[in-house]
Amino acid sequence: MVLFITQGVVWTFGSSTTPTNRLQKGDFYGNELVEWQLSSTSYNDFPISTANLKSHTKVEAFTLMAIDLEHVLSSCWSKFFRCSANESMSEGLKPFAAKFVIKGRAKSCC
Repeated sequence: MVLFITQGVVWTFGSSTTPTNRLQKGDFYGNELVEWQLSSTSYNDFPISTANLKSHTKVEAFTLMAIDLEHVLSSCWSKFFRCSANESMSEGLKPFAAKFVIKGRAKSCC
């Protein structure tokens, strides 16, 4: 799943060698799923997260499961790839995600 934080603070952590990261309003977690969705058509190589998430404050968030993400990316493919070549995929996705969450639509982001 991809998690979009709309309010609050979430900590991500994994093993003792994995750094702890702070996510807050406007951030998202799950870039691996986005990259997998853009590069693979098989659920046989579905990514498994090695991190855990824990709320630090009261959190409001929006999630997209793999099938929902597939719909969003396929529906808005041309807008997604308008981001400049210098931007990372996650940076290209942020405005998209914000628009999707703000409109509150689960069926269409465009």
